[in-house]
Amino acid sequence: MSAQKPIPQSLHNATDTDLPEGWCHASLGTVAELVSGAGFPLDRQGRQGLAYPFFKVGNLGNVESGQELKEAPDTVDSATAQELRARIIPPRSVLFAKIGMAIGLNRRRLNGVACCIDNNMMAAIPNKAALSRYLLRFLETLSFMELASATTVPSLRKSELVQVGVPLAPLAEQKRIVAKVEELLTQVNAARDRLAKVPKILKRFRQSVLAAACSGRLTEDWRTASVKYQPSGLLERVLTACEGRWNLVNEKRKAAPHPTRAEPAWKRKYGLQEGIDGEFPEPPLGWAWVPLGMLGNDPLHTVQTGPFGAQLHRNEFTETGVPVVAVGNLTGMGFTRDGLYFITPQKAKQLAKYDLQAGDVLFARSGATLGKVCVAPSFVRDWRMTGHILRARFDFEFLLPEYAVYALHGDPTVIAQVMGNIRGVTRPGFNTNLLEVVRLQLPPIDEQHEIVRRVEALFKLADAIEKRVEAATKRADKLTQAILAKAFRGELVPTEAELARRAGHTYEPASALLERIRRQIPRS
Repeated sequence: MSAQKPIPQSLHNATDTDLPEGWCHASLGTVAELVSGAGFPLDRQGRQGLAYPFFKVGNLGNVESGQELKEAPDTVDSATAQELRARIIPPRSVLFAKIGMAIGLNRRRLNGVACCIDNNMMAAIPNKAALSRYLLRFLETLSFMELASATTVPSLRKSELVQVGVPLAPLAEQKRIVAKVEELLTQVNAARDRLAKVPKILKRFRQSVLAAACSGRLTEDWRTASVKYQPSGLLERVLTACEGRWNLVNEKRKAAPHPTRAEPAWKRKYGLQEGIDGEFPEPPLGWAWVPLGMLGNDPLHTVQTGPFGAQLHRNEFTETGVPVVAVGNLTGMGFTRDGLYFITPQKAKQLAKYDLQAGDVLFARSGATLGKVCVAPSFVRDWRMTGHILRARFDFEFLLPEYAVYALHGDPTVIAQVMGNIRGVTRPGFNTNLLEVVRLQLPPIDEQHEIVRRVEALFKLADAIEKRVEAATKRADKLTQAILAKAFRGELVPTEAELARRAGHTYEPASALLERIRRQIPRS
């Protein structure tokens, strides 16, 4: 197999022997007229229903590659176009950006109707030497940013663009190349569209897994088959543990019982005198609706907020030291080290109350990130947190942190409680009390372990599919350029010269076609 020859981007040192038989090297200026757009004052914009759409750079993203631009929010009539000195661009010209970072997007579009373009764009109006779609597809193989002038605002110069080399095939061969390219790219785009749907499907899959996990459906077979399963008594054990913890905390604090209150503070806080289940759906056998705050070592202080602004100022952050977790480190149900802040050990000692340890559940409490929840990873040891985070620290005898995250992300009843407790309009937020009274549909601890195992296995499968989709998408993107490169090396369809020999007739080489076109076009 012969080595692939690169397509030259200019005509320097290019010879026709580099090309398939019957092809020739042409310049962009010999196969198309390059026309720059015109200024478009604001007082002329916003008019609709006139003769010519007036396209701006942003309109290039309105359609996909190969589709034709036909509509724009702004239109002008002939008189306005003439007044603005805006050239009427004939249909099926190739439009592209000529100024700014939009050049790097490499968007080339055909206009489906006669139009005008603004002064940030340029049009290549092909003559009869090159088909519109042939020129479009070839220009899609080039990176115009490489041709842009090296200034703070990149721009394309007409004087340089006209010299860009175009490998020109005979006209009949151009038609076959375009047809084959369109056929193959239709298949590639269909595959890309199918791949693009997979992430949404996987997102719904993960949500369904969480919903099944937190409703008991995921482990229904496990409950039936498990010899360890305890079908009752969970709530009573939680209440007994809370009573014991409360008494222990009071002993440490040396707090005397309130003389006029028969119920402990933690029971009043969670409204246990009205019944713990309230109006919640009937849980699976052996499960119970339990306030999140009752599952920590201190029934009144399971959730801790981060330091208030006065306790930690931005100017106290350092380049190294004790890591400080912010809401940016919470990524949905995951955690990232990227963007960690740091404080000195001395400052960390002052903020010891706001420590983070592996296994803590972190909850973003305000703003656009409200509701992001994750488990602090195993490498977190005596870190700190900012004031935009709530930390929940649970007794692992009753609640695994992973299950808490699943419930806060995937149980519709739990999510409804969280959203219903949000305070504030301009900047919605959450506090420790609001999170502590959220009730979880709690399974026995053995079943939680099984739930976590199954969810992790299913999520691992989804992650593997996601990686394969990402790899396939990258291959599809490369395949597009591979198809175009192959087309303009003359390797995609039989050449016109080859077909002519087989049929025993003559054909018009591209050089003869170009010369004939040149003779028909008067010199300006």
